[in-house]
Amino acid sequence: MLDFFGYTKGGKLCVPVYYKKDLEAIREIESVIEAYLFEDVKNRLTSFPPAANLTYGKHSVPVGEIGNELYHILFGFINSELVRRKLVCPPV
Repeated sequence: MLDFFGYTKGGKLCVPVYYKKDLEAIREIESVIEAYLFEDVKNRLTSFPPAANLTYGKHSVPVGEIGNELYHILFGFINSELVRRKLVCPPV
């Protein structure tokens, strides 16, 4: 099941794993990202256009589910960008 959802590949993790020794660096990265993005992200995840003519509205998808999905997309993008800029190592 973990392979199916992309958390493992062939029984090996392919998502970031953080250790206690990494927490200081993680907190520094977090504070920079939060300083630049928090308000925009909060506003985007809590205000959606009227659902009537959008697919999620036509299928009665709860707004919270849309926010959760957008959060995961953003989280994945930020992680990819950190790897691309060589600020963190890519998952193995």
